[in-house]
Amino acid sequence: MFFSIIYLSSLGFLLLDAYKSFNTVQNIIFVSSRSIAIIAMMLLIYLRWKYKKRLLRSLALLNGFFIFPASLIGAILLTAYDYSTPPNQAFSLVPIQYTQLTIVNIFSIVIGLIQLHDNHLSKYFSFILFFLFFVIFGYAYLTTYFPFDVFYNISKEDELFENAQFICLLLSSFISIFIAYRIKIMKIHSGIFLGISFILFFVAMDEISWGQRILHIQTPSFLLERNEQKEFTIHNLSIFSGLVGLGYIVIGLYGTLSPIVHIAGTSFKKLPLFLYVASWSSAPYFFFGFLFNFYNRIVEFHPYAVWSEFAELMIYSGILITLIEKHRGIKKMIFPLSQTLLKIRAGDE
Repeated sequence: MFFSIIYLSSLGFLLLDAYKSFNTVQNIIFVSSRSIAIIAMMLLIYLRWKYKKRLLRSLALLNGFFIFPASLIGAILLTAYDYSTPPNQAFSLVPIQYTQLTIVNIFSIVIGLIQLHDNHLSKYFSFILFFLFFVIFGYAYLTTYFPFDVFYNISKEDELFENAQFICLLLSSFISIFIAYRIKIMKIHSGIFLGISFILFFVAMDEISWGQRILHIQTPSFLLERNEQKEFTIHNLSIFSGLVGLGYIVIGLYGTLSPIVHIAGTSFKKLPLFLYVASWSSAPYFFFGFLFNFYNRIVEFHPYAVWSEFAELMIYSGILITLIEKHRGIKKMIFPLSQTLLKIRAGDE
């Protein structure tokens, strides 16, 4: 019941902000409905994972067969109508904040996914991650038609995409540590994953300028002359100009080609080196990152430059998904080396 109460209250706050003003909830309780929804989703995911809680059947049906399709269709139709008519004409006819309907739709999708039966969720986990890219891209593309340059604004420094990059990298760093611990019997590979964790943490902190903007720290004078963004970062130093984009191309190509290894390398899957092959479910994320950065490298000026932060986010999402899949699949992997070491240890005892 508690699970359902959280769902209903969060949905109610979101829908209240979808009517006329998207700040109604914040004006009443000083917290935005979007923040409440994010906290609620995290809590519901935890309750589902830890205690196997689920929505009441009636609410699950309401979420899947009404909230999801209604919010999706409403957001698309109102966006298209508003884009093709004079400003505010759509809102004067239908006083609905269609940008808020997009949040409602995302909320309904997350709730729908965690409602899946454990066996189904485990069986189709990789497929869900694979097709999730197209959902994310669809929402991102939809926001390009929102008024007030919404897509441009969420692509700025310290906004949605950059914050999501930081979260992806930080989670990836932590998961790398967990993987290193679980394969500690293979000391070299465990050490490599600890190194990967350090690199990912370094990149995560560099993405947010090591907290410079949060702590209001002034950029040292020697960096002002050498940093393209005049910030306390390494990847924006002039000496790395062009190399970062090249790195994204290489990483993107590496992830894009991963399905070939999964299809052709059946025997290779039993070797420790398979730990370093990207998961096939991450391929579309890597492909988008590769495609954008490759195009950006060969065409100097183009109208898609605003997608650069999103392309970075897809690269980091591909890394996160790969590490999640590796962590899930370690028990299923059979490494001759680890099995031999286990037998030796067991004999010594």
